Order: sequence, then structure tokens, then C-alpha cells
Amino acid sequence: MQKETFDWSLIDQSKLRNFNGENSTTCPMCSHTRKKKGIKCLSVNTAKGLAKCNHCGSVSFDPNKRDDKKDDRMQLKVYKTPNKSNITGLPNDIVDWFLKERGIEQRTLVHFGIGSSTQWFPQTGKENICVAFPYYNGDSLVNCKYRTREKHFKLTSQAKLILYGLNNIKDVDVGIIVEGEIDALAVWQAGYTNVVSVPNGVSGLSDVEKEMFKETGKFDSDRPVNLEYIDNSYDDIKHVKKWVIWTDTDLPGLKLRDELIRRFGHDDCMVVNSGDLKDANQVLIEKGALEVERFILGAKEVQIEGVVDVDVRREYIKNLIEYGIEKGLETPLRAFNKHYRPKLGELDTIVGVANHGKSYYALWYAVWTAMEYSWKWALYMPENAPASRIDKTLIEILVGKSFENIRLSEADAAINWIHRYFVVVDYQDKVVSMDDILITFKSAVKRHGVNGFIVDPLNDLYHDYTKGSIDQYYQAMLSNVRRFKKATNTKFLLTVHPHTHATREKEQHNEQGERPRVIEIPDATGGNIFHNRTDNGISVYRNVWSDNPEYYLTSEIHVQKIKFQDEVGRPTPRHRPIKLKFDPATRRFRDEDGVDVLSGKFEEKVYQPQQVLSDRGDIDWMKGSTLKHKNKDDLPY
Repeated sequence: MQKETFDWSLIDQSKLRNFNGENSTTCPMCSHTRKKKGIKCLSVNTAKGLAKCNHCGSVSFDPNKRDDKKDDRMQLKVYKTPNKSNITGLPNDIVDWFLKERGIEQRTLVHFGIGSSTQWFPQTGKENICVAFPYYNGDSLVNCKYRTREKHFKLTSQAKLILYGLNNIKDVDVGIIVEGEIDALAVWQAGYTNVVSVPNGVSGLSDVEKEMFKETGKFDSDRPVNLEYIDNSYDDIKHVKKWVIWTDTDLPGLKLRDELIRRFGHDDCMVVNSGDLKDANQVLIEKGALEVERFILGAKEVQIEGVVDVDVRREYIKNLIEYGIEKGLETPLRAFNKHYRPKLGELDTIVGVANHGKSYYALWYAVWTAMEYSWKWALYMPENAPASRIDKTLIEILVGKSFENIRLSEADAAINWIHRYFVVVDYQDKVVSMDDILITFKSAVKRHGVNGFIVDPLNDLYHDYTKGSIDQYYQAMLSNVRRFKKATNTKFLLTVHPHTHATREKEQHNEQGERPRVIEIPDATGGNIFHNRTDNGISVYRNVWSDNPEYYLTSEIHVQKIKFQDEVGRPTPRHRPIKLKFDPATRRFRDEDGVDVLSGKFEEKVYQPQQVLSDRGDIDWMKGSTLKHKNKDDLPY
């Protein structure tokens, strides 16, 4: 669905301070309807001539700055909707099939608006008579799934993915979510009308992963599941306080179940286990409606944190002995595979002196894990605000060019990709605590399915030292972060500045001579508590005081602590860190083997231009961005 547009003249120009760049002001479309009418939710770029509301999504274009070359500068996703006239009433043979083969009565079909249709199926290469499952939100037909007798399926091309049966849970506190439309029909017929279904199961699993499911009963939890339909339905389901999850009992179904639990929150979920019966419809067919009800009433709370069932422990040890330890993800970087493999559910503390590149390292790490493993990230980086400045850095890392050399079409493709995988949190100059951030991050998991978080730096947060000692404060704060990352199975990157005394000390280096020493994790403000409570401790160091570019452009990654060394890696020796060559123009890093983990990825997966422009006329909106680094004094640190 195309977002609402409004006339540029409605923007209060008197409130714009930067007449050649980014501004924040109130939105003429929604601010007057909100309780806090003064929140500046509208981002206005006067140089580009475009505005977008971060609350209601409305957009505006400056007609004086639009021309043929700039028509595509803001790509708005437009969804198609099914043609209602293609869905007709159900013939008797289909009604009979539902009753005899699936145990579904006609009253249930009528409630869900089930119809028939004639559609072309790629699986058969011809038109087939099929059953139509319309996806409604209110009175609007949003999508439709078509199914043949031979179990060929397809959804309406380019239609918006939402949950099936959204109207069933408009005003309920408890919702039931199942894995298929016919399962939703079965549950509704058994008397539980508060039921929705996902439009499809787990996708994106490789053949190797599927074989591993069959052989080991495990799946790689570090590879996320894309639940776009949850993102698109979030505003219509966020009122639900409790979810009863009934997915299929096969391993992809269990992976879907676990991702739904992660998205909705452990405390807000209950799980149905139908044992040898695959799903709700099979229970209805073989056991009847009363058995469907019994399974729902028997739904179990998700396991309480800290209490581990003996059967779970026994199964874990059995799998450990039989199949070995599940390691972190394989990377294209040889040194990383040895010392630091990406793994979800862990807290990483990153220390280093200001301007040593901690932020660039964290963003580079986030971009390539998003590209390589489809991890989604939420960023709270107040020292790098506003969001457009963070976007600029992400674009450079993704495209692999300095900003002045990036074409508008490349930037458009990059920003669309970035908005799929990155959420930027900005409290607009409000000083917030870690508790405030965790509340926002929890919403980011539910709404966007985020897999990783960056808080950069911790020192910028509000710290309340009045309720005990500083040690007690950091102990409690880090315990909250640890519980959060475990419950949501997310990676948490936390950058911390060291105390001042540590930044003044020197060390002797074999090649570089005397230099400021590498910061240790206990040097962080808060001391040994960070070393004790973090899973992985990393120090980022660059000798920016040297005149030798070999030194000041080499980032040393000192892996100082790895809690689970058999899964993630082992710390680097004190004088043999991971060495990454930093490119100040692109913000990218290469390892000692010359490997750029993002090389060619943008062109392969993101940018497919319709034409190659021969001039630079398409980038006038980037004027003022000059990143020509002739020596180390020009570096943007």
C-alpha cells in the first residue's frame, strides 16, 4: 500500500534551521492528533526536497526540486491487492471435500469467506480450479492464498503478507496462532474463534540444514527466521497479551515456534504440543473437536527462566555426546573463525580509547552479519546522531565507496536495504537509562524481529548511582542486559570508554616502539564487573599517534575474553591480535589475507541498476560531502 503524501507547503518552514540538509519538525498529518503534539517526528531534507514522518509514514516532495533524475529518490513499496471478482462461491464438490477430507463444516468456510477461483500455477504450468483463502484486515482484502487438490500453493503476487484471520483477534487479550489456514479453520470450528495463522512456514532453509534437522534434531539458532507478516500485522496484534502457539510438530515447525516465542516474549506465550499428531487439522480429523479443545486447554507455559526440566538437560547431554558442540557461525575471515565466531544470545563488550574506531568496527560487523546471515539490528548511537548520519556511514560500508563517489541510484538501493535490516533508535536529546533502552529494544524484537543491538557508548546513558555502590549498579545493569539477550536470543554489542588513567599509560611494542597501551576490559568504567559479566570482551586499538600509515590505518582487534571457547573461539595472544586494515573512505576493514567480507555483495544482492549513468549529475544532493584523505590528519575520527 502506498504511503500517504501531503503537500510540501504544509510544512512549517519557519521551524527549519538547516536549509541545505536534515531537519526535524512536527508532522502536519499526525502531530496534532498525538498526546505529545510537540514531538519532532517529521524528517525534512531540504537539500533533497523530501520529507518523511517517522510516526505515521506520510511523505512529501518539494515540487521545486523534483525533476526526471530525482523521481526515484524515495522508493515507496506499493503492494498489489487481489481481485475480488476472481473469488467465487464454493461448488458442492469443494464443500464436500472440506467436510470429508478435512472435517471442516460449511459454517466455518462461510465465516472465513472461503471461495473458489481459477488461477495459473507455476507448479503445473496451466490454470487450475483451486480453493481461495482470502486474507482480510477489516473490510479490506489484502492478500489471498490459492490451493489446488494436489497441494500446490501460491499467494497473490506482490501482495502484502499479513496474518490470516486478523479480524478474529481484533478485541481479544488471548490469541491462538497456528501454522496453516486449514489449521485455523479447525481451531475456529472447535469453538476457539480467537485464532490466526501464519501465511507460510519457515523458509530459507538450505538442504544441508534440513538434513541436519532430520539427523540431529537441532537447527542453527544463529540463522534468523524472516517473519515479515508479523512486522506488517504488528499494529493489529500488539494489544494481545497472551499467545497460544500451535505449530506443526516437524522440525521447521519447531523453529517457527521458537521464533514466535522470541518475537512475542517468553512470558507472553504458551505452547501446544500435539505429539504424534502433526497439527490442529489432523487432531480434528482423527480425534474430533473435543480433542482440539483439550490440546488448547493443555497448552504449557514457556519454561521459566532458571528452572531447567530434567528431560531437557538429559536430551542436551545426549545430543552433545552424539553430535558434538554447536559452534558459532562460519565466517569468510580466517582469524575470526579461530578467535571470534558470530553467535546470537551473547553480550560483547567493546573497549578502546575515543577515536580508535569502536563505532566503525561495530557498524561494519553489523552490516556484514546482516548481509551474510540476515541478522537485523537496532542501533542506539547518540554520539553519531542524527539517524541520517548513521545511514550515511552504513551506506558507505555497504556500497564500498566514499560518499562523494556514490550515485543516487546506488544510494537509493542501499537505503532500501538498510531500512530492511537496521532500526535506528533516537530519543532526540533525552538522556535515557539502560532500562529505557531495553524497553525500546524489546519492542524492536516484537515489531521488526531484530537479532542484534548496538549501544554506543554506554557512557552516554543515564546512570543512577544512588541505589547502592557503583559496583552494585553495574552488576544489576549488566544482569538485566544478560537476561534480555538470553530471552530474545540476540547479539548485544556494548561499547565502553575506559577510565582516564588507563588512557595515559604507555607500553613497549616490538615493531612500533613506545606507544599508548592497549586498553583492557577491566579498564572500562565499572572495572572487573565488565570482565566478569560479559560473554566476549574485545579491545579495538589503532596507533593514531604514529606517522606511519601502516600503523595508524591498522586496527588491532584484541579478543581478550571468550566465555564459551569451544563454541565461539579463543582469545588472541597479547602481542598477536587480529589485524584489520581500515579504509577511512569506505569505513570497511580487510583482514591480513586481504579479504573484504563485503566485496561484491552490494552488486550481487542489492544493486541491480537498469542503466549506468556516465556523468555525476545524479549526485548533486550529496554536495558538501568530501572524504579525500591525503594523510592521517584528515581522518574522520
